[in-house]
Amino acid sequence: FYEIWTVCIAVHTLFNSTQHSSKHSQKTLKLAARTLISSHFWRMMPASSWQCWCVLSTVIIVLAQQANVADSKFVDVAVASDGVAGADAVVQEEDEQQEQQPNPKTVAAATSSTTKKSTDSHSNVAQRQVDWVVANGGFVSQKLELRQLNEQDWKAYGLSPVTIADDVPSYGWFANSEILPQELLFSVPRDCILTSELPINQAGLSPSMECEVARNLHRELQSSSRNASHYQPYLKYIQETQPPGQLPSAWSAAGKAVVWSIVGGTSEANQHLPPMGPTDWIVYEWVHECAGDAHDEEEHYAALLTVQRALGGGGGGGLMIPLHDMLNHRNPPTQHDNDGHKSEDNTFISSLSQDSDEDVQVRSSRPIAAGEMLYTSYNLCHHCGKEKSKKYGTPEIFRDYGFVENYPQKWIFEDQQVEFTLDYSYGHLEDDTWTPLPDEPLQITSLSEGITEEDMDFFLDELKRLENL
Repeated sequence: FYEIWTVCIAVHTLFNSTQHSSKHSQKTLKLAARTLISSHFWRMMPASSWQCWCVLSTVIIVLAQQANVADSKFVDVAVASDGVAGADAVVQEEDEQQEQQPNPKTVAAATSSTTKKSTDSHSNVAQRQVDWVVANGGFVSQKLELRQLNEQDWKAYGLSPVTIADDVPSYGWFANSEILPQELLFSVPRDCILTSELPINQAGLSPSMECEVARNLHRELQSSSRNASHYQPYLKYIQETQPPGQLPSAWSAAGKAVVWSIVGGTSEANQHLPPMGPTDWIVYEWVHECAGDAHDEEEHYAALLTVQRALGGGGGGGLMIPLHDMLNHRNPPTQHDNDGHKSEDNTFISSLSQDSDEDVQVRSSRPIAAGEMLYTSYNLCHHCGKEKSKKYGTPEIFRDYGFVENYPQKWIFEDQQVEFTLDYSYGHLEDDTWTPLPDEPLQITSLSEGITEEDMDFFLDELKRLENL
């Protein structure tokens, strides 16, 4: 009698718990109860082992309690575990009598025809940004797919894998079908673009840093922490993919000392190698030119994000454009294809004027094959301007974006008036694809008129200094 009474209490607890549980937990709990009272189960256990009944009943009661706790944490209905799927198969007969529910995976896939959703939380953050832009009148081509990059992607497209931490993702846009030249890839309405709230002629003192864009971004980040920003999906994506500390200007004192030991000297006035002022964005541009707070780390984070992400001219014309800044950097190889044409970026962006009311559009600049990644250049792009193309190379990309780009690299030594590119040797070019030969010596292409004996001595001295670090 004691054995039966204990089991009845356990069964009652199980079924009572199902009244306050989700459908998935109800199925699992009912499955456990059915197993407990089935004749098959009774035949498996010794009839006289009342100790086993007591222990089993206790375990079942704990299971019911834990199921309720788990329900409170069950947020993403699109995620279904194998265990629940197994329970579904056992109680299928009961489920068929209930109202049919839509498959959450089918619903998730139908939500957007432009990208493939992942159950990973990072991908959800990226997708919410896309959905937000589209909901505000933007457009994303059905020929595009947004996904998180893996090691094979980095290698296939000659990109430098930027490893900050295991839980910091990187994304890329890919073509899921053939794209013709001049096709509209995506457009971003002005209402989704974060910029200065002041007219350009009143928007800051710095010719290089977007002072008012940084201030506006700082305000929006504060609002975002209270879930009160219009740009919430975009800002959440930025915070997740670009945490503080990426640029040398945000490194520790020890980290900055390493950078200065490489470039040589103690300040911009006496440094040996580029980039100029590799750690000065905060101490010089933000504090002195923008009159920012020297000690507010949240301000510093916003200021450096504008360095990394704001497009356009200095002094307030910068635009922070969702979707577009998911395009990764890559410069085409310095080689030419079989017809004598140089490879180029596969995208270009429309006008970046702050005064315009038109959507910012990104189009294909050449045919893009299915499976190919979309990319842009941070220094040789269509919208960069001649000045940036002339004075902006690999060291400057490291200073302003926090990574060392893969080949081809461009090195500019202004004091010596020496400029050259470093690139792989290539086997052949076909349909704007190429085969790098990493085991072959790097190819050096001079972009300057020549090099003097004095300049050669300078480079030899610097090589010796660097070897002794």
